[in-house]
Amino acid sequence: MKSLPAFACIALLLLCAAPLAAQNTYRVIVGHSGTQLTFQHPDGHGNNGNQNAKTSDIVRWTCASSLQRCTVAVTFKDGNSPCSAAVGPSNGTASCNISVGAGNTGYVGTYKYTITVSSGGVNYETDPEIIINNGSSQ
Repeated sequence: MKSLPAFACIALLLLCAAPLAAQNTYRVIVGHSGTQLTFQHPDGHGNNGNQNAKTSDIVRWTCASSLQRCTVAVTFKDGNSPCSAAVGPSNGTASCNISVGAGNTGYVGTYKYTITVSSGGVNYETDPEIIINNGSSQ
């Protein structure tokens, strides 16, 4: 019986020492200028709505504070989505948990999507990309 507590301590130490996959959350702030959607990438991993990410990251689209009663919806082209679940429509924020890559059925590469932002009774749309790269350059 004395060996059980020692075994439990060793097992706990091994679990705590196991490396955890790094997960990043990338914010994309969506607004509009005239009839065009605008994008801010405060985390620096994208531009013009195109977002770089890797497996296990989260991409979160958020309406700019200037947009009132804003909803965000993201639809991936050809039904190919890197997300673990459908994205939006949602009030103010929509998220994609990236789930493609090693061990998953999806592929590492480029995913085209349509983002639709509704604000003040007007819909704004454009077609950027999410680029999944699990390499060391991320």
